[in-house]
Amino acid sequence: MPIRPFIDTLRHVEGGQLLDELAEQQQAIIQAVQHTHKKGVLTITLNYTPEGAGAQVSIEADIKAKTPMLSGYILTQFEHLRYMEAEEES
Repeated sequence: MPIRPFIDTLRHVEGGQLLDELAEQQQAIIQAVQHTHKKGVLTITLNYTPEGAGAQVSIEADIKAKTPMLSGYILTQFEHLRYMEAEEES
């Protein structure tokens, strides 16, 4: 059995919505990094679960984004600055 390219698998996770969400999160982080000159992080966790007795496997994704802050503000994906309280930091 040939190995399927990883990106082909990602295209099917969550009905294709995973790649769209990753693209949006990545763009928001890149914009914040450019404005703050601080590091941002995008973490993707894939959970694989067997389905029944066959060879079928389901894949669920968990995405975590750490967007850099600028003096108590965070850049949203719409390029607006929004005040973030210290206890709201993600």
